[in-house]
Amino acid sequence: MANDPITGLVFLGKHVSWTTRRKGREGAGKPTFDELAVEWGEGGDGLAVALKESGKTIEGAVSVAIPSTQLLMRVVKLPTTDPGELAGMARLQVDKFSPFPTENMLISYELLEKNENSSRVLVVGVQYDVVEKIGAQLAGAGIFPEHVDLDLLAWWRLLVDEKVIIEKGCQVVIIEDRGGCHVVITQDGVPVVLRLMGAPGDFASEEELATELVQELSYTLTSMELEYGSEGPAAITLLREEEGPALLLTSRLHEEYGVKPDVRNLDLMPPLAEGVVRRAAERKATMLDLKPEEWRESESSRLLKRRLVRGTVVFAGIWLLGLSVIFGAAIIESKRLSGMNDRLERTKGPAKAVRNAKTRLEKLRQYSDHKRSVLECWRETVVHLPREVEMTTLSYKKDDTLDLRGRSTTDEPIYKYKNKLDASELFYKVELVGGVSQNARDKKWHFRMKIDLSGVEE
Repeated sequence: MANDPITGLVFLGKHVSWTTRRKGREGAGKPTFDELAVEWGEGGDGLAVALKESGKTIEGAVSVAIPSTQLLMRVVKLPTTDPGELAGMARLQVDKFSPFPTENMLISYELLEKNENSSRVLVVGVQYDVVEKIGAQLAGAGIFPEHVDLDLLAWWRLLVDEKVIIEKGCQVVIIEDRGGCHVVITQDGVPVVLRLMGAPGDFASEEELATELVQELSYTLTSMELEYGSEGPAAITLLREEEGPALLLTSRLHEEYGVKPDVRNLDLMPPLAEGVVRRAAERKATMLDLKPEEWRESESSRLLKRRLVRGTVVFAGIWLLGLSVIFGAAIIESKRLSGMNDRLERTKGPAKAVRNAKTRLEKLRQYSDHKRSVLECWRETVVHLPREVEMTTLSYKKDDTLDLRGRSTTDEPIYKYKNKLDASELFYKVELVGGVSQNARDKKWHFRMKIDLSGVEE
């Protein structure tokens, strides 16, 4: 109906906040905001109890935003293709960086930018159990979400609407709220990095946060420099709740990048739930939605039951017959599912034992092989290192890769260095990632080499 309300719901630690907006003939009405403290417990009824005790209600078509702390996400560049094929490509991308089996995950994507040859896409994966726990809390309170969104995308919508994002150059936006420390990096107004730096309580002090944040930003911006040719951030924006100035963090960022951060009070921004509502009001097929298919089927079942109830006066006999069929099918399905669950439970133990044994054997094999240990790999890279080349970082991953970064006053010693490593019997393959590029600030030639230690063809 035209005046049905839309509600955006977010989870922030032990609090739930929501914004409700009603539609009318003259357009969207003024949103109303509310918040509630919730003791979650183990019973799955924490939200229902809190709403009952407070006398508050959550109404309308609800879109819920999952906290970034509970999922995996990455911005990737994919070939421009039909939107119907992006879902499969997103699943393949999550499979590359997820430590969990993708068959146990809900995976979705959001199209951030589309060009003639390529598209920039945010891919997100979350374990079924995480969404099911949230769904159980909502269902206990009689809430069945229309969409399952992401809190960081709601922040992105608010940043754009409130004109925080610059249109040209690289911008770093840091958001500190009760959900954690979030980082958004844009290039020419398009997000290329959406990341959670840490959940609440991950950092013991502001100094630890500043150190970790500057290190992570330096690595990310170096990668962006190779891809976009940018010379660092043109603007840095820090949004935080009003708890005193972030002097240490702002000074570190200013010192590192030569840009004075623009510090803003997060309390002056619209609430995060408002960003969820705005996204829900303008839903598109290419927007992220982590709602399980089972919920959609349950929603269809609920709609069917409502229609049956409305027709009881005229079609009482048909309704009773239909209800009998529905309950009979539900009982049969329940028994069938119960049998399948019993069989699944019986296979979990042996399957887990096999996986554990396989994992132990693989670890034993890795740690008994010293041929490509970190010391041997380090020695090999140092022995062949030309005098003109300076090694800046060396990252080692057992039986996988060696990530080497460095710089030189000219590019010729870098290529000679790569040729020597190519000839090494210790390394399977040496790849010069992104070529060799000259840094505009220090005038030196920077490079990155990815060295294969596994011998497995990709």
